[in-house]
Amino acid sequence: MCERGTANFANEPVDASSRRGSDLPTPSGPHSERHNNRHDSVVRLAVLLALILIPFWGIFRGVVLAIAAGAPFAYLTVVPLLIAMIGVGHRRPPNGVGDAEADWILAGFFGGLGLFLRHLMSNRFPTLSGLWQLPLVGAVLWAACAAAVLFGVRRVMQTWALWVFAVATVTPLPYLLVTAAAGGGAVAAAAVTGVIGGVAVFLAAPEHPPVWRLGVAATTSLVSVGAAVIAVGGGLDGTRSPLWLAVLCGGAFPVCGFLVLHGIGSRATQSAGNAVLPRRSWGSLAVLGLGAGIVLLLNQPYTAFDGQPAGARANWAARLGLPAGEQFSFIQRYLGPRATFARHAVPSIPGLPEAAVDVIATDNLAALRTYRDALWYPATVPPNYQPFELGDRAVVEGRAAATDSSLATDPHVPDWYVVTWLWRTGATYQQIFVVVNQTWTSKAAPPVPVPLSIRANVIGPALWLMRQQADPGTMVDPLVAARAQQVVRRVLSAGGPGHG
Repeated sequence: MCERGTANFANEPVDASSRRGSDLPTPSGPHSERHNNRHDSVVRLAVLLALILIPFWGIFRGVVLAIAAGAPFAYLTVVPLLIAMIGVGHRRPPNGVGDAEADWILAGFFGGLGLFLRHLMSNRFPTLSGLWQLPLVGAVLWAACAAAVLFGVRRVMQTWALWVFAVATVTPLPYLLVTAAAGGGAVAAAAVTGVIGGVAVFLAAPEHPPVWRLGVAATTSLVSVGAAVIAVGGGLDGTRSPLWLAVLCGGAFPVCGFLVLHGIGSRATQSAGNAVLPRRSWGSLAVLGLGAGIVLLLNQPYTAFDGQPAGARANWAARLGLPAGEQFSFIQRYLGPRATFARHAVPSIPGLPEAAVDVIATDNLAALRTYRDALWYPATVPPNYQPFELGDRAVVEGRAAATDSSLATDPHVPDWYVVTWLWRTGATYQQIFVVVNQTWTSKAAPPVPVPLSIRANVIGPALWLMRQQADPGTMVDPLVAARAQQVVRRVLSAGGPGHG
């Protein structure tokens, strides 16, 4: 018997087709390696885009329709462009050798953990989750998970700035809070959008000196702000054309800054086309497709902006003898200059807690529904809205929320119970809040509305989750609930479409 030596094995050709037959097609050749790598990258990007769009199509469609209807987060239209710009700017291939098994393990662990935490947050704080629009954050987590499998964990970790930027910008609440803090209005919104674009320009050029990056990014932001001031001052109605300002300040100028920055010269000598991409089989694509299907089934339908609210009588407050009293002008920083927030005092009844009817009115339904999950009253622990049967079949958006005195940590924050719904009076949309003081022995009026804050909507809930407290819920005193029901019935009888 003749035994074949190891040297003979080294000299024999290897049939690549038998060894890589199950891999995705990745042509090779000394003269076309760069072209083939670039083609492979484009194919994988297309696959990644499909894996994102399929499970989140309904959510993205809802966001686009909301922006078209006038929702105050038009900046989201340019966020995908800015994310792509940051990705293009990270041209240096990752160091080291990829490990396909590690890619799957890390992507599955961290991606699954992130999606689970997002699901936990949605169930534990559904009201705050709706205000934050956490399903959009879920899209970023799923995109990072799929990208780690398609391009390797090293590549995803190298572009960490892209993922941090995406998480910080896809949820509109930080943008809305910063815009309101800047005074609200078209100029403030465009200015914040321009700053977001400037940050993207800075992050999209990691190979350039920081001074150059900072200078071009700051110039881009200043030009965007200046253009917004000139456009609005020149007669452009920014409240009716927020999309144009967002595209100009958050899209066109940042792209120009990006092109200028990369035209200055770069220290990078390698491009993404030279990067060796990990081999992936068709089975890997099948697993990712199955994961996309599971995410699609788990995603809730995006119905926050669907349909028209029920119609109501415009003079319902006058019919009840409830003249508008205190006005809360801060609402214009959130809903625009044509919005109002007024309190209608309800006459006291001996033995029952004090109550009031607060009304937000605006002609922009999409903007009003953007804040449908907002809690406008002070609370130590943010409560959750619960479905509430109003007793009028035409008004189907009734909800109620209440603070829990047993969980209160600030004695100066009064406890309240609120019932809210949305209806339409002519060309105006109204969000009604029937608010009752939970301390029924007190003669003090219910707490007045307050602006949204980072402390109440970001820091407080985060600390509450870290302390692993019970879900924020409460049992309302029957006397308080009865008082709220009595006021709700009066308002519905005066203006509800289901009452004569």
